[in-house]
Amino acid sequence: MSEYMVESPVSVTLWKGPHAMKFLHRCWCLLIGALLPSACGEDAVDPAPEYGAPHATVILDGVVVDNLGAPVKDIVVEMDKFGSTTSDATGNWSLQGVGFDACIADTLVACGLVATDVDGPDNGGPYPPTLVALDLEQTAPGSGFNLGTYEQHGIRIVMEDIPVEYGPQCATTVRARKELDEYLSPR
Repeated sequence: MSEYMVESPVSVTLWKGPHAMKFLHRCWCLLIGALLPSACGEDAVDPAPEYGAPHATVILDGVVVDNLGAPVKDIVVEMDKFGSTTSDATGNWSLQGVGFDACIADTLVACGLVATDVDGPDNGGPYPPTLVALDLEQTAPGSGFNLGTYEQHGIRIVMEDIPVEYGPQCATTVRARKELDEYLSPR
């Protein structure tokens, strides 16, 4: 080693480790930054990768009625992967959820709801589960993994009575049988 060369510990450690590339980039930006300012933006150093899963917001509302048009309370209305809600005393329900279903991303796959009677005769049932096809409209665009907002309003769900046989050639519904029994009972 000659008497004119001095080895600096700072210069040796400067080029080691993960900070070396960042230091070189900053030096480059100081030299070239005045000519090409866009080359030294934040994205030029470490573009942030986008992480996540595809998702959309779904906003739905409607009413649940029986086959005579009367409102039905306590029916669970569910859209798979977006949540569920229960109809109120006037049959009204609303659902807003964030999730993902293939029907959002693929127009060949149908979206649907399932309405289920969970309390049986307390609301005039029992009613079998009812499937309802949806015709969602995109109301807000998305970007990246956010696929946007999809809505449908005024969905009418008709719950059909379960047919029950009470003898040969005498099929009736649970509700009609209950009304008939009440009418015929002594007062």
